[in-house]
Amino acid sequence: MTPKKKRIPHVVASAVEHPAILEYLIAGERRGELTYTAVPVDGEGIVDPAAIGDAVTPNTCLVTLMHANNEVGAVQPVAAAARAARAKNASVLVHCDAAQSLGKIDVNVRDLEVDYLSIVGHKIGAPKGVAATVARRGAPWHKLLHGGGQEGGRRAGTENVVHIAALGAACALIDAERDRLPKYMEACTDELRRVLLSELGAYGEERDASGAGVSGVRFNGPADASRRLPNTVSVGIKGVSASVLLDALRDEVAASAGAACHSGEAAASISGVLVAMGVPEEYAVGTVRLSVGRHTTVEDVERGAARIVAAAKKQRADIDALPEGERPWWCVRKHVGMVK
Repeated sequence: MTPKKKRIPHVVASAVEHPAILEYLIAGERRGELTYTAVPVDGEGIVDPAAIGDAVTPNTCLVTLMHANNEVGAVQPVAAAARAARAKNASVLVHCDAAQSLGKIDVNVRDLEVDYLSIVGHKIGAPKGVAATVARRGAPWHKLLHGGGQEGGRRAGTENVVHIAALGAACALIDAERDRLPKYMEACTDELRRVLLSELGAYGEERDASGAGVSGVRFNGPADASRRLPNTVSVGIKGVSASVLLDALRDEVAASAGAACHSGEAAASISGVLVAMGVPEEYAVGTVRLSVGRHTTVEDVERGAARIVAAAKKQRADIDALPEGERPWWCVRKHVGMVK
């Protein structure tokens, strides 16, 4: 008698999920524990709900989709994607990573139509190391840690009461600020965008089909403010290396080349999110991520923008002064605007 072949579960995610999701899926597939499909996004970093539904198979057990992207701020159509997935397979479960969106836009589990939703404390002012998962009543739950019966038998181990209380206090604070804080953060990032575009936008000699100059600055993510986070700016500066720029700014401006939790060689390479969005290399290699919060002042925005502008202009001038054969690889292409 031939033994019954074990069914391997299938997971659907977007191509721009946080590494906490994607790296887990990659490792699980490598071990033969699961298969997964990473659904592409458009040029603004947004996934098509219909494409999520199309990726679902009879063997799909889970769809996991971030609420908002941590690098470019794109807000995903989670509810529509959940409906599309269940229309294809009614038994599929849906998880939403709301780590980046909580405190910036409204997060309502019922409105998102998900079975599970994850949040983290350090994104909203609570200490690092505390997080929470909201599970729909009746949704299956398999323990990762076994031992005591803490947290309703869902997670063994003595609770860190201080951190849990801090997470609750942080959630209460963002609820109290839900009307005014997002508007304030949006005003700050609008000003940041304005300064960067006006000071760094005119660059190079490249022309588009109409003969107009091509901008030296590209903002990654949705153009429509209602489809992106109010606190995040992902800006690609042509003629600049993000790693060199960040090194010049390290004592003055807190910024990153991709996700803030990336470091080392990973931060020096082009972000996988930008690759998935199809961001042109001449902008992607010069992309930095900037964000603001409740403690950011108008003066902080003005000083930070001025320092970024100065450092970018200096780097451009230094590269322009090099002989053509000595310019970095990302500056020797004609379309970059630095070589005639």
